[in-house]
Amino acid sequence: MSSTDDRDVPEAVRPPTLTADDADQVAILTAERDAALTASYRQRERLQAEIDRAHQAKREKDSELRRTRRQLDKARRRFAFRAQRRIELVLSPVRALTRRGSSADPVGAGGVPADQAPTAARADDVDLAARFRAVMTDRLTGSSETANGPVRVAVVGPTRGMGPTDDAPGGIEARLAELGMEPAVVDDLGDIGEMIDIVLLLDANPDAGSLPRGAIRVAWLSDRPDVWLSRPWFDDLDVVLVADDATRVRVEAASAKSAFVAAHPATPAGAGAFRDAILRWIAAPRVAIHIGPQTWDAAASWGDTPFGRSVQKAFERRGWPATVHVFSERDSAPAVRADLSLHVFGVRAPAVRPWQTSILWIISHPDMVTREMCLAYDLIAVASDPFLRYLQGWLGDDCPPLLALHQATDPDRFYPEAGGPSHELLFVGNSRHRRRAILDALAGTTHDLAVYGGNWTADLLDLRHLRGEWIPNDGLRRHYSSAAIVLNDSYPDMRDEGFIANRVYDALASGAFVVSEAVPGMDAEFDGSVATFRDRAELLDRIDHYLAHPAERTALAEKGRRAVLGRHTFGHRVEALTEAVAPLLAAARGPRSSPR
Repeated sequence: MSSTDDRDVPEAVRPPTLTADDADQVAILTAERDAALTASYRQRERLQAEIDRAHQAKREKDSELRRTRRQLDKARRRFAFRAQRRIELVLSPVRALTRRGSSADPVGAGGVPADQAPTAARADDVDLAARFRAVMTDRLTGSSETANGPVRVAVVGPTRGMGPTDDAPGGIEARLAELGMEPAVVDDLGDIGEMIDIVLLLDANPDAGSLPRGAIRVAWLSDRPDVWLSRPWFDDLDVVLVADDATRVRVEAASAKSAFVAAHPATPAGAGAFRDAILRWIAAPRVAIHIGPQTWDAAASWGDTPFGRSVQKAFERRGWPATVHVFSERDSAPAVRADLSLHVFGVRAPAVRPWQTSILWIISHPDMVTREMCLAYDLIAVASDPFLRYLQGWLGDDCPPLLALHQATDPDRFYPEAGGPSHELLFVGNSRHRRRAILDALAGTTHDLAVYGGNWTADLLDLRHLRGEWIPNDGLRRHYSSAAIVLNDSYPDMRDEGFIANRVYDALASGAFVVSEAVPGMDAEFDGSVATFRDRAELLDRIDHYLAHPAERTALAEKGRRAVLGRHTFGHRVEALTEAVAPLLAAARGPRSSPR
């Protein structure tokens, strides 16, 4: 017999017939296996890189040690060295007595010395956050237990013509002086020196961004909140006071700051509220959020910037004053005197200071994470469950506490709003000077594909699809809301390690329907509302299907928005973070000053 059919094959050895559902399941399992293998290869490469770095560091240290020993042997043979050594032995007791008798204030006028370098901690590891709190509290309350001299306040802006303040004898200077402060009304910000402790702004016109960073920045808004909110430095204020509740609502809806209602500081009640607000700010756990851009000019086009501001707002709403710092500000006074340092992981890292509770939040770039870096922190938050499990094994017994803390969205910034361009397919992202697989897969598409982002060139993208280099973050929701499909992809290491891009959370919060490359955990994260693909054929199939079925798109978009608002806002993330951090801060600050 030259051939046979299935009727001649015994049923026990006959190959099973696969249904369409079985084929889909096999494809899913195969993709999951391939993803697990890829992640395993990445982990092996990461471990090998760590070993190579350790060997290289050991070789360099050994070489340095040998060189130092040779130099020391030569020095010891010189007469001058032996004479200097005898002099040092004689003078050392005298120097010790001098150090013990010193009464110099290690904190300085503003609570932190201007030249304090956090990368080189003091020999006695002075807790600069606690020192700042103690000094400023004593000076504001007049106890003068740890510092002498009243708090110096520079008042900027009109102090008259504010209704009831006109009838207050002596005006604002008299009211603040009655509380033990040393006020001075200034017309020019250039007249404010480094020795000023507090700057009280009564006018939005001066450039408060030029104020000394060591000074506590306070603003009192009587009206025109939109003028204040338009200033680029508004979110960098420390304390915001407002004249009425309507202004408070407007400020908190449009900025990262919390606001408190208070009378004008030229009145007795207002002056007392001014001092109480500063005391409350000093006593609260203060947070320094570090993001990757080198400068604020560069930060304008970084996704880290709105991310950091949203985290700041969530902390502020919980009563934890927060500031955001680019890399050039890592040593500034607000960064140094904070109780909690939160490093949003990126291309640059701030110093880890011994007096601060330090948190590393890994939201991207897992291939750049090193073991040595992780061990320096008090807590590590991870935006991927698979990578968190990997860190547990990689760091071993030395591993700091780990916290699953995924990406999130800000519902005050991202919500459904019409008015954007109506594209069939929308992709928002920079080129990163490389080709992006999702756009390569759509090469030659007849659909309306719109790409917005920077650094796109003709060798990376068919430029007929490029519709703009940048979308302001405040307008991004309108683009998401108006597109039929929002496309998502990630760095390969993020995709393989289970990191879901922030873009997905923002688009879903804006009411958009999302098609994304498959990322481990994505279905559970968004309740199956995101259509995923594993190859070009699946991508094209998903696009054609959902463009033809708008009702399905709408239903999935609504489902995704419910999932994001219910579990994945920055409020949710900061709530989990403060719960994890509060015991660490309480232990560091002591029972009398534990965070509330």
